[in-house]
Amino acid sequence: MQESAIRNVTAILIDDEQSVIDGLKHIIDWDRFNIKLLGTANDGITALKLLLEWQPDFAIVDINLPGISGLEIIKQARENNIKSDFIILSGFGEFSYAQEAIRHGAKAYLLKPVNPDEINNHIGQICLDHAKSSHTPMSKRYTRKLTDDYFNRVISGKFTDLNSINSFLNSLDLDIGLGSSYVYVFQFSNDIAEIDELIGVIDNSLQSVRHVTWQVSPEKVAAVITPSEETPFNLALKCSENLEKHSYTGFTIGIGDTVRELTGIAYSYERALTSLSYKIYDSSNNIFSYENICTVPPTLRLQDIDCLPLVQFIVKRDKDNIKAFCEEFFTSLLYVKMPPPNYVYSMCYALFAQIQKEFSNFIKEDINDIANGPELYKCNTIEAIKKWLSDTFCAMSEFVDAIYGYSDPEANKTPDISSIDDDIIKEAAKYINENISHMIKIEDIARNAHLSPSYFATYFKEKTGANLRDYLLYSKMKHAAMLIRSQKVSINALAESLGYSDYRSFSRAFKNVYGCTPSDFQNR
Repeated sequence: MQESAIRNVTAILIDDEQSVIDGLKHIIDWDRFNIKLLGTANDGITALKLLLEWQPDFAIVDINLPGISGLEIIKQARENNIKSDFIILSGFGEFSYAQEAIRHGAKAYLLKPVNPDEINNHIGQICLDHAKSSHTPMSKRYTRKLTDDYFNRVISGKFTDLNSINSFLNSLDLDIGLGSSYVYVFQFSNDIAEIDELIGVIDNSLQSVRHVTWQVSPEKVAAVITPSEETPFNLALKCSENLEKHSYTGFTIGIGDTVRELTGIAYSYERALTSLSYKIYDSSNNIFSYENICTVPPTLRLQDIDCLPLVQFIVKRDKDNIKAFCEEFFTSLLYVKMPPPNYVYSMCYALFAQIQKEFSNFIKEDINDIANGPELYKCNTIEAIKKWLSDTFCAMSEFVDAIYGYSDPEANKTPDISSIDDDIIKEAAKYINENISHMIKIEDIARNAHLSPSYFATYFKEKTGANLRDYLLYSKMKHAAMLIRSQKVSINALAESLGYSDYRSFSRAFKNVYGCTPSDFQNR
């Protein structure tokens, strides 16, 4: 039987507050459970009429309704031989309400505001019971949904009661012991397309042991296993070989520690995840155990690193020494053969963030477009991390040089770009001229040209041969000279209008371009 041919599970929603009904419509996983909403009601009389007419598979009912209470609706439905399942909602936590609701056959008694995971778990169980009773293949869908939801909550530490876990396992006939357990995490490089087929391959590989397999995320699957005579590594190897046999590629398996009880698998799961991160040291391997995890704490801190040489290399555009500095920095990080990968990532990012902040403060503009953290954490080998770091600082060096040109002290300080036939350069020059009396930021010019600041700065220098700061200074001083000649404004007012906080700074900048102070220029 195809899924499209399977009958929908039907439902009605009953609450005197329309906002609650709208909220339920939003949080219930209708498509996943193949549920058809027949209708809604805001009072008890209408609700009972809908129940008698449509006889849905289940109804979610508020306990306090105008006309007839939620408990009375259930009672009358049973008297009329309506077999619908009920989930009761209430703003009251009294135990007597819950007792009476369960006595009348309610499947669950939930307090408002409703937790989305909790209500979907109860709905999933109702759908599963209906599927089992009708012997439809849809039961597999509900079992998968419930297993995924439940075990993802277990590994997040939300369920730690052994009796509750045992009850859940029994309800789904899941074969796993409550005692010692360990976790596998299967990490795939891309989202998993056919999850049921993949889990089938893993289950087949683990058929000799008691286990449960579930999906953690679009690219991640986990399995909890009861220990057996077969070692965790050998079982993982069997899984790997079977996955490759079925043409699965780009996956890594992490093995967590064995814990004393099933309630403790959150720890084993986290350890399996941590072990996966050690792939940066051995990209040829695809199985990593908790035994790989480094237990020697690091001693080197970022404040122990002298970053001044790196700053100087960046300013001078000395790429060879930038790369040499990064190489030496990495050597200092590897205090053991395989230090915690998170330590390596965090130290690299901390160094980058510190240098980025130094130059942002110097330039007085953010330079966030050169690189960012997510790009670093996508690097999956030590060499890739090292390359990211050195490439990032080299790009930063190009950016700083394109603005200031410290690597070329002989560069033209009075550039004329009027003859350059380039649309981007022309647009930039136009923007600068139109905003010459304002504080112009590189970011503003770049945004006007629809480019990132770093790309625009290097593009400008490549096309004009001029440093951007030199051109901005030259343009401002050229504008200042024109106004000084016209004698329409005082020099102090002119300095302020061009963004200079004091006359001395303006005078020094003017002299760099014209070889004399603004006052001397005015008196010529």
